Amino acid sequence: MFKYLTEEIARNMKQLKFFHVNCQSKLHKKIQIESIISDLGENCIFGLTETWLKNCDDETFWELKKDHFKTFRADRKLTKKTRGGGAMIIVPKKLNPKLRKDLVHTNEHDFESLWIECNINNDVSNKKKQLINVSYNPNKALLNSFLEELSTSIDYAITENKPITLMGDYNLDYLNKKEKQSLDTIMIPYGLKITNENLPTRISGNCKSLLDYIITDLPEYKRTYISDTPLRTIKGKMSDHYATSITTEIKMHKPPKVTLKEIFDKTDYRVE
Repeated sequence: MFKYLTEEIARNMKQLKFFHVNCQSKLHKKIQIESIISDLGENCIFGLTETWLKNCDDETFWELKKDHFKTFRADRKLTKKTRGGGAMIIVPKKLNPKLRKDLVHTNEHDFESLWIECNINNDVSNKKKQLINVSYNPNKALLNSFLEELSTSIDYAITENKPITLMGDYNLDYLNKKEKQSLDTIMIPYGLKITNENLPTRISGNCKSLLDYIITDLPEYKRTYISDTPLRTIKGKMSDHYATSITTEIKMHKPPKVTLKEIFDKTDYRVE
């Protein structure tokens, strides 16, 4: 699964990584997603779009590797009859993530969006925080509204002076000159970089488009990777989106070893 991507990132296992994929139903790809999480390890923050989950789905069932990760969801509202939608962030617990609902300024009936805050790494002496967003725009006709509302969210986030990373499927083709300009107009003034600016993430026949993004202002951003195959179901059915991942130079630390000492109390023993 994603052989090229996982092999390349395996060389940077000690660094913080970000991963995004439009999975087109987490329900049908749960085992594959768990496999990817295992391959990329506990130093990676995962963003998923088009999870196709609903509020009535069992939350505990969808928590992946809950001993090591915390899962945040924004499901499509039940008022919508069509399937699809949904956004999710899966964050290592050692980064102490928390939900930031106050930063969401997108219409929840049109778009799915999540903001979380977490530590920059797991070094207890480093108190620096970062902000992470995962958003899904399901309708190209609403692109202008989506960008305007996402920009409002960034306006609030940027005032906190914390590094920002955005992930998601915006249904905006960055390989199209006009659409590229509309995204650049928003991101460049904030100092946010589109990390996969020349790499298509959706290929259908001879048509290539770049709809899925990892955007960041992290100065430690290092390199971008695109998967060599789309995500597949157990039965071999493919999504038409390719995964994107970036590595950074932010080093993650091994947890300190805990030494257990057995204390021998001589008073517990008496010689008759």
